[in-house]
Amino acid sequence: MNEYQFTQAEMNALSAQNRQFDSLFDQELTEMLQGANYLLEKHLVQFFAAPICIDGFYAEKTLGRLGRHYIDADELYIFPVTFQFGNTLVMIHAKDAEQMAGFLNVTVIRAIELLVEEFVNTVSEFLTELTGYWHYGSILPVKKLAAAEIGALTQIPSHIVHYNIGFNSSSVELFWLLPGDKLSEKTRFRDAVPTVEKQVRSQRVMNVKQSKVFQVEIYQFDTLAVDHPENVKHPLDIVSDVTIPVIAELGMTTMRLEDIMKLKVGEVITLKKAAGDPADVYIFDKNVAKAEIMVVDEHLGLRILEIDSGIDRIKS
Repeated sequence: MNEYQFTQAEMNALSAQNRQFDSLFDQELTEMLQGANYLLEKHLVQFFAAPICIDGFYAEKTLGRLGRHYIDADELYIFPVTFQFGNTLVMIHAKDAEQMAGFLNVTVIRAIELLVEEFVNTVSEFLTELTGYWHYGSILPVKKLAAAEIGALTQIPSHIVHYNIGFNSSSVELFWLLPGDKLSEKTRFRDAVPTVEKQVRSQRVMNVKQSKVFQVEIYQFDTLAVDHPENVKHPLDIVSDVTIPVIAELGMTTMRLEDIMKLKVGEVITLKKAAGDPADVYIFDKNVAKAEIMVVDEHLGLRILEIDSGIDRIKS
């Protein structure tokens, strides 16, 4: 059995690549933004109407340029997004956008607009809680760039965050370019509580009064006697003029959301009921009778065929 072996040149290239990744990887920014992923997954579950998984998440330094992973892409959709801490870019590969649009059954532009809106709103909510002051992301019009234009980009922000969003056996890669150094400074500034404030907090803790101790005694309640329901009389006269909605159901069926979204005028929906079967009569979601559909003075009417007993109707 032949085993594949790396050449010395290939091993050197892999080692160099690993050293470069270790030098670019930003653990502090990765751990800081990791907390937003749970919130993002929760929002995207409602957006995709499917289970969501975010993996392959990490933040790295860009050194003012984009790697070959982005430059070799066929095309990229780029959304400029402005936050209080600086200008950012949200990027999605064109092939991923097309796949997502097919799943959502909308146009490509609409699909990525909706995804970016969900992402920016979630990040804004997280950063507001993280930094202690209001954050709002202002989304500018999308740009579609070819490979040559991607390589010519200048003024690249200091960091890029990778998101691999898995849904329905598919995935879309989302990249967030941001001035990570500025965001880290904002966070560290909030964590740096002045010494005077710390002393005040400590003094407040020391001045807390001791809680009073109370003696609790067990109280024995008398046993309550309740008549059986069948022995209780129902004075219906006092509620006889109350109006109650009566609903007749001809039939029902179950459809997938995808099929419902594709419905058009003139299409026929087959009900799970045979022709000629009686309609079900409901009172407060309780099926109390069977009835035949008929026409009375140009209005639909019901002829009762079967009905529950009076006691059962009162219970409904």
